[in-house]
Amino acid sequence: MRLMLVAVATAITTALAAGGGVAGSHAAETAVARDTIAPIVTIPLAPKSVLRTSRPRKPAVFGFVSDDPAAVFTCRVDNSAYEPCVSPLTVYFTAGKGMGRRHTFLVRATDLAGNSSGTAVRSVRVVRRRDGA
Repeated sequence: MRLMLVAVATAITTALAAGGGVAGSHAAETAVARDTIAPIVTIPLAPKSVLRTSRPRKPAVFGFVSDDPAAVFTCRVDNSAYEPCVSPLTVYFTAGKGMGRRHTFLVRATDLAGNSSGTAVRSVRVVRRRDGA
């Protein structure tokens, strides 16, 4: 939803005409649009929901986009704080034994007007396998 603010300004003009001074005023109407629409963020590139690795850490690449090309992104992994990020982003996840360790990647977009998107989320379980398994 866009909120339209209308400002009415009175402009005073002074004109000197040949043969005498003429003072006049006129009202000028100016419409100002304020962007109140939040961008939409999606994650079209993400790893499979289960990643298997023989190493303690597994890299995963996330690609994210917004419908607003001027939007900037902030990302978060698990319980860390949101930080500025760019797409694509490589994240290194810690692997877990047995059923693995679940990790969550979150991203938000903010447009130039300061409107923030909802959060796009992808979860990944990283399983550490033994060599040769």
